[in-house]
Amino acid sequence: MTSREPVASIRRLELPGRGPEDVRLDSRGRVLTGLEDGRIVRVTIDDTGHGVETLAHTGGRPLGITVVDDATLLVCDAERGVLRVDLGTGVVDVLLDRLDGEPITFASNIVQGRSGNIYFTVSTRRFGFHDFLADLLEHSGTGRLAVVSPDGAARTLVDGVQFANGLAVSDDEDSVTVISTGDFAVLRYPLVDGHAGPPHVVVDNLPAFPDNVSVDGDLLWVALATPRSTLHDRVAQLPGIVRRFAYRLPESVRQGESTTWVIALDSGGTVVHDLQSASPEYSMVTSVVRRGTQLILGSITESALAVVDLPPTSQGRVEW
Repeated sequence: MTSREPVASIRRLELPGRGPEDVRLDSRGRVLTGLEDGRIVRVTIDDTGHGVETLAHTGGRPLGITVVDDATLLVCDAERGVLRVDLGTGVVDVLLDRLDGEPITFASNIVQGRSGNIYFTVSTRRFGFHDFLADLLEHSGTGRLAVVSPDGAARTLVDGVQFANGLAVSDDEDSVTVISTGDFAVLRYPLVDGHAGPPHVVVDNLPAFPDNVSVDGDLLWVALATPRSTLHDRVAQLPGIVRRFAYRLPESVRQGESTTWVIALDSGGTVVHDLQSASPEYSMVTSVVRRGTQLILGSITESALAVVDLPPTSQGRVEW
């Protein structure tokens, strides 16, 4: 599986652990990410190589992160909820571990708006992080988009999302873009007087499972974790009890093909970059951010970050 736009060679930046699920940059271009053992690390990249510093330990499984400033990180931890991390001292504070009167089972991704509002997704009420494939097969539709105001009050903005995942907020906070992984869609919810309206479908029927996103000027980069499989599409049409049985199949069968894949959408939802490679060097891309003329990729399964050079120009509208 390869794209029309050539994918440059993939350079691995090895880490002292697995699962850099989300990647973000600080003001100096250093990469921040969380590992499966709970560590928050900072990766400094230069022409000679890269260095890794451990900054904090969440005590859980960090997933989505957002950089407030070079001293503060917000983290969605799948086991502990919404956290604030002091990068100077390593102190981790729990901002929120309950929502709507129940424990947060699967905090997924997070952003902060200019107003100080913190927006985050909860992927599912039904399953924990380690059983995320079960929710995708069951198609539970219990994902949520929530907001925490500067005074600490939290509430649900949108309920019933099919595995709510990556998100981005507009500069003036008049809309929030949410990945609906279970529906292979990118949705944009208008925000009016603190409430979310019906979504606009930016793009749907994507050919792979979309995960985290990052804003790059007028573009939205979307990580595509694995291509859609015939098994998943067929099982999705079956009764719930049969879908649950499919989860007992071997993981290699349920996850489908391995690929390195990211796309970029313009404001109208047109795919203007489609970068994919069947190279075995890096797989299950769950996050992407542009750093100069390169893309930095994260993965829920790899023990490294990946660096890919951007093509010099777009090849125009992409059709799958």
